[in-house]
Amino acid sequence: MRSEEGKKSAENSIRGSWMCWLFWEVMDLMADKMIRTLSLRNAKRQATDYTIYIITMIISVAVLYTINATVTSENLDIFGGMSSTFMALLYILDLIVILIVGWLVNYMMRFMLEKRSREFGMYFLMGMESSQVSGMFLKENFFIGAMSLVAGVFAGGILYQLIQSLIMHIFELDFSFSITFSARALLLTITCYLIILLFAAFRSRRKLKKVEIHSLLYLDQANEETILNAPWKNRFLFLCSILCLLTGVAVIYCGFGLDRMDAMTAVLIALISFGLGIFTFYHCAGAFFAWLLTHNKDWKYKGQRMFLVRMLTSKINTISTTLSVIAILFTLAIICMSEGVLLKDVSEKNVTDTISFDIQATAERKKVIDQVEDAIRDTQKVAGVWTYQLYETAETKLYRVITNRELNSGRLYETDYVMKLSDYNELRKMKGLETQALEDDELLIHCRNIVSEDFKKHFIRQQETIDLGAVTYRCKAVYDEAFSQYWFNGMTYLIVLPDEAACLLEPEDHYKCVSEINGRVNDDLKNILADEMGVRFSEDLSFSAILSSELSVDIQQYSMLEQRKGNVLFSFPIFYIAFVLVIAAATVLSVQQLSDIAKYRRRYCTMEQLGLDTDKKEKTIFIQVLLFFMMPAVLPAFISGYAIIGTGTIYATGMQAAWIMKVYLLVLAAFLVIHTIYFLASYLQFRKMIDE
Repeated sequence: MRSEEGKKSAENSIRGSWMCWLFWEVMDLMADKMIRTLSLRNAKRQATDYTIYIITMIISVAVLYTINATVTSENLDIFGGMSSTFMALLYILDLIVILIVGWLVNYMMRFMLEKRSREFGMYFLMGMESSQVSGMFLKENFFIGAMSLVAGVFAGGILYQLIQSLIMHIFELDFSFSITFSARALLLTITCYLIILLFAAFRSRRKLKKVEIHSLLYLDQANEETILNAPWKNRFLFLCSILCLLTGVAVIYCGFGLDRMDAMTAVLIALISFGLGIFTFYHCAGAFFAWLLTHNKDWKYKGQRMFLVRMLTSKINTISTTLSVIAILFTLAIICMSEGVLLKDVSEKNVTDTISFDIQATAERKKVIDQVEDAIRDTQKVAGVWTYQLYETAETKLYRVITNRELNSGRLYETDYVMKLSDYNELRKMKGLETQALEDDELLIHCRNIVSEDFKKHFIRQQETIDLGAVTYRCKAVYDEAFSQYWFNGMTYLIVLPDEAACLLEPEDHYKCVSEINGRVNDDLKNILADEMGVRFSEDLSFSAILSSELSVDIQQYSMLEQRKGNVLFSFPIFYIAFVLVIAAATVLSVQQLSDIAKYRRRYCTMEQLGLDTDKKEKTIFIQVLLFFMMPAVLPAFISGYAIIGTGTIYATGMQAAWIMKVYLLVLAAFLVIHTIYFLASYLQFRKMIDE
């Protein structure tokens, strides 16, 4: 009996344990299914609430894919010896973009975690474990990440083809547009994107495991810590920020009279001052402007001004650190884009200033230069060709009037170079310029535009004379068109005398030949120069030389092609970084505006109950979003503009401030287009959510 009872007891025990195991397995499956359902539902809700964030992630993936596709492209061979350098820069660019996008994803995950903290606290109170809650949150973000990845790779394929067509157009090569995908680029993009998501997920998971339920329930009500609360301290900090900004302005202004290395130090100090000024400005701007505006009773009680001021200043006070970072990112983006454009234009101008004619050659013997002229006539569609010789004098020393410290050293000008008027007019005709005439006691000065004002001041406006030999000359005019004045037609400046007077001077020991060509330079000339005259061209064809220094030939087309390689090499990463900075900062700004939608909805509902009609409500919403987007953009626009014009005038040799201003305004317009797109998207979504 006992043995049978024991058997039944054991069977019941086994059956009970099996039933318990089955029960808990079913419960786990139901919990997993519930978590998956919740994750999918929450992902859909986030896709609606954070549409701008998802669009930015798609753009970021597209940028990553474009960079990776360029790295793995076979078309890098067009950069010749620079291809390895360009590839290294692309890898660095890839890393920078990963860091920026990683910061954005990490910020957004932390932001969404804080805004949904009450929801997560309720999950904990219902008995869910931290691993389940964190797993659900991660699944939501991976759902969004997967959607962004697929759409971003497709967009990246199109963007890559557009970038490739642009590069091929720059190098004047054929290109056919076709959407193709690189397996290596795709693998690199997925790997980079997964690293970003996993890193952000790890940080969010660790935070969820450590946080207490009480903290979660009230985390969404917390604001950023403000540095100062006392009004007088805010006013003092505001004055300090203005002082930092004015220091940066003063330092750049003083940099105009410094040598290049000292000016570089001054610019670095100015940028640091601007950064500190911007950071401290936004930390106290909300409190300062609230104090300033609320003390003006006549102004604040008109219309909805008091309502707007209170909403904006309270928002600025709670996200002052975020606004400071966004403003600094905007400043860096505008400066980067402007410097990229300046780099391209300055470098190409340097080529046209150095090699102002399509072909220019110099040789010690007249026979050699005549052979070059014959080769040009035989192989090219010549628009003009001229052979001549310069003359030298040590009497004039015109460099004494140059104010630029780098260009007024006597070591650069042991002699001044002189050209005959007849030769000068032939060269002017080639360049499409008017010919000139001189009296016996007149001369012309042709110089680089960076020093033209110095010569005009002394020899035109002040009418200083120039003694040469037994004659005292007066300057008839000063011209500053591109004229190959980097040790070809003189160094920086050239004196033009009547033929009879020039011939009395000592001739230079080199003969020169210049030519203008109709169309592109035929490569047959390069072959003749290399095979028959021993000219040894560099690998990139940007210059040529012979070991005996008897002959030197420069071809503008080849030099410009090489310079364009350098432009793409450096401008390509700069533009990408600036673009990613702008969209990342604008996304954070947009999400911050939409984050307190429930609070704003209640406030606008209260205003409607107090008599605010629909038209005024729509206008108030528009002004609120507009002012919020303008707040971190206005100061960076002015600061970056002054920094670009100041540093550009210091370093962009020969570039006028008006031209640099034009470049800045072009870049600012591009920035405002992107910023306006994010503003309109935020405004439309904000208005829609307020009316719900």
